[in-house]
Amino acid sequence: MSSLLGQITVILILGVIIFVITRVCGGLGKIPPEMGELGEEFQEVKDRMMETHIMGFWKIEVLDSKGNVVKRKEIGDVGTKGFYIGRGRMCDLRIRSSYVSEKHAVIASDEKGFFLKDCGSRNGVYYKNKKVYQIDLEDRMTLYLGNVACRISRANIMDDFSQNDEGHTRVWGSGTQVKGGKSEIKRD
Repeated sequence: MSSLLGQITVILILGVIIFVITRVCGGLGKIPPEMGELGEEFQEVKDRMMETHIMGFWKIEVLDSKGNVVKRKEIGDVGTKGFYIGRGRMCDLRIRSSYVSEKHAVIASDEKGFFLKDCGSRNGVYYKNKKVYQIDLEDRMTLYLGNVACRISRANIMDDFSQNDEGHTRVWGSGTQVKGGKSEIKRD
């Protein structure tokens, strides 16, 4: 309960800080010229915060044959290495199925947004019964990695509480740092 209270406190403090900044600067888009270098640093921080808000958070859910969620994982900062999905121990989301390759697919981001790319898997990635090698992520899309259904959705950090795959209640995105850096994984 105390960690929940701490999370709510942090959100409220950030809200107050943003409110004060918008009042002092006359809006997030306006930086007073007299702020000089400090204004430039503030602008960079503001841009990263806005990018984080625009980028948002994603979640991926592994579904059973009846469409029930059997595993859920948050995707926030894909960093420069990407978010790997596969059977291997090094993957961020591990799916134990003989139809899923060691490194089956990777989720990455660039200036266009988030995308999923097949890593040369044996059984492929399918969307709407068509094999895809790369696809832009859309809210509530269901992809098949081999024969395993995975639903990818936007996760609003302000959503009501939800349970992670260990059964602990938490707010989506808490404990995840989102950075403005772009992925080194390139689109084809």
